[in-house]
Amino acid sequence: MAGASRQAKRLLLGAHVREIVRHGKQLALVGADGSVLVVQLGMTGSFGVVPASAPCEPHTHIIWTLDRLRELRFVDPRRFGGVTWLKDRHALMARWSHLGPDALALPSGWSAPIAASRRAIKAALLDQRAVAGVGNIYADEALSMVGLAPERPCSRLTARQFEALGQAIGAVMRSALASGGSTIRTYRRMGGGAGTFQASLRVYGRAGQPCVTCARPLESALVAGRTTVWCRSCQS
Repeated sequence: MAGASRQAKRLLLGAHVREIVRHGKQLALVGADGSVLVVQLGMTGSFGVVPASAPCEPHTHIIWTLDRLRELRFVDPRRFGGVTWLKDRHALMARWSHLGPDALALPSGWSAPIAASRRAIKAALLDQRAVAGVGNIYADEALSMVGLAPERPCSRLTARQFEALGQAIGAVMRSALASGGSTIRTYRRMGGGAGTFQASLRVYGRAGQPCVTCARPLESALVAGRTTVWCRSCQS
């Protein structure tokens, strides 16, 4: 019984959520007692409020009953996500101190920690310690928007190019959010609907197809262990 009580507390059962905050790919629910539940969606997870009468989707791992009409559900088909309990907000800040600035609001000079690196710019963007929140799809799209090759070393980018890249990252991700994300394979929005941003993709998933700018076939290779697509003519 004591173990069940601890588990309930760590899932904020019976608690009031005082605040919801986010940094990068991590969402945190702060309870009235100060404890924190961190939610990571991984590649295909979804987390949100649905009618209690809604059918339970496959791979629904946790359901919180909010009232008679609503439930909060955590769905994760590929099990790359998860939930983590932290004792207080200080523990949350310590956890997030290892993350870079949030991709949706990159400050001026965000690139300082990576500007001298010889790493490929695509690899740096996927490093959550450098920029928090950028995934594979949106790294490719942002690099395409500003004409940068994904394999180009960070040290060969100018301050102006980094500034333009930061703006492109924010623009791409805001557009993707407004479209409900990108449904490439298994990702679905809460409630089962598909995202629609994939219809706007310039490069990702289009290897061999014509570049939207110059019509030359797009190339594909592994960069930082991830499938990467770009136009060798438009991106350098």
